[in-house]
Amino acid sequence: MTLAMQYPLQVRPSMPAAESRAQVHARLLRDWMADKGLKAPSLALSVEKQGQQISPDYIRKLVRGERELSGMPLELREAVRRALRVPAEEWEEATGLATAVDIDPDPSPTLPIPTRRTWELPDALQQMIDERKHLDPSLLEERWQQYMARQKFSSGEATADRYWNLFLLLKNAGVEPGGN
Repeated sequence: MTLAMQYPLQVRPSMPAAESRAQVHARLLRDWMADKGLKAPSLALSVEKQGQQISPDYIRKLVRGERELSGMPLELREAVRRALRVPAEEWEEATGLATAVDIDPDPSPTLPIPTRRTWELPDALQQMIDERKHLDPSLLEERWQQYMARQKFSSGEATADRYWNLFLLLKNAGVEPGGN
């Protein structure tokens, strides 16, 4: 008698689903933070000391795999990497994401990583970002800033409130600049 005949209702264990890239990055971030004894608020503060803004809530979303490291601007990702004190080579190998070192193969040690964009935001959009970045960290992402800067209002003045309402409408509609 075969094994299948002895246990005809036996259910085969299912194969675990492959981890998504966000989940892999989340696990890495959790491990690096645990190694350094960092919690989200202290990591956010360390990133802020490097001239970048990230909220503890956004970090929590990263470590839960709800946000992608690859969706962050390079400068912000680099600030997170440096705050975690992860060597560039280790970061690249573990995450598959480039570091600033890849951009310039022979960087001058006296030059800081560029943190200023080379394009200008409308004043009302910049005001909205400054006032509301704590409400949604994706406002700090270059892809969202560029997308919002290209939007035109059919009538009336472009104000911070109008940009905020447009941003909320786009987010609620599931728009992902560069993604859909």
